[in-house]
Amino acid sequence: WDTAPIRDDGLLDRWPATDLAGLSTFAGLQARLYRWERAMTRQEYLDFLATHSAYLLLAEPLRSSLFARIGQALPDRVLLAEDTILYLARRAPD
Repeated sequence: WDTAPIRDDGLLDRWPATDLAGLSTFAGLQARLYRWERAMTRQEYLDFLATHSAYLLLAEPLRSSLFARIGQALPDRVLLAEDTILYLARRAPD
């Protein structure tokens, strides 16, 4: 995962904006950054982790053991800082 916070500037200089900007079917590409937080219970966070391929690739006994150890280390509530980028563009005239 890319866990570095997203910078407010340069949103159009990163993927997928760089690919979208190269498409002749779109014009006026814009990007908007939304910062938000999500609180989860320990179990909700473990369920969230279980959806990521890095954990799904592990053999079941190892994954269960790892999640048990992660669960022991986590507080009752886990706060996630989220960055979401919205890309907007208009369909280019034909």
